[in-house]
Amino acid sequence: MRSVKRQDVQITLKPINMHGGGYSNFLKKIKMESQTNCLAKFIIVDADRLVKHYEEKESFLQLAEFCRLQNKKGITSHFLM
Repeated sequence: MRSVKRQDVQITLKPINMHGGGYSNFLKKIKMESQTNCLAKFIIVDADRLVKHYEEKESFLQLAEFCRLQNKKGITSHFLM
């Protein structure tokens, strides 16, 4: 975890390396993570899996839909990159 503090505002970054495992593992992980004290989540994935592993497409679409629904709720923004 890494914290940065400027002008009485503290931002903490909590990187999580999934070490592969597919898009379904990303979805499970972000569903398990707490939303408390979190302004946004940035989910960075390797899109090459879509080209190399066609069976991953459905899991990727589920991950994208989950992020879209979370953004619609307006509680914690989810950015899929």
